[in-house]
Amino acid sequence: MAIHPIEPLLTLKVITAAAQGLKGTPPPPDPPFDNFSGQKLRDFLLKASLKKVSTASYAVQMVPPLTLEAKRYITGNAKWYADKGRSYLLEEDFKQWQACFDSTSEEYILDSEGFYFCMLEILAIGEV
Repeated sequence: MAIHPIEPLLTLKVITAAAQGLKGTPPPPDPPFDNFSGQKLRDFLLKASLKKVSTASYAVQMVPPLTLEAKRYITGNAKWYADKGRSYLLEEDFKQWQACFDSTSEEYILDSEGFYFCMLEILAIGEV
């Protein structure tokens, strides 16, 4: 995930904290949601004995002007990462991250002209 104008180090801290949080407390089976599942898909399908497993990745990129749906998508992802990693983040990093996605904050970035968002999505297909 890349988000500009957030400092890359802050983004890496939040992503790393989310990974640590998931390792310590994996998502419950209902609903089974894990933003890191894309990189695991190929292995899941192979372990399920599927054949001809293939994967494809594509970048979801968003720039202004953002629709309300795009803002919800980005904000939802940002909130998920911060919530999963909160216990592994410094409070100042957590608050700084949140402020970037809070439309009432002076630090809000989704309406800035130079805003850029990119997230990798992965599709995996296998045959029975």
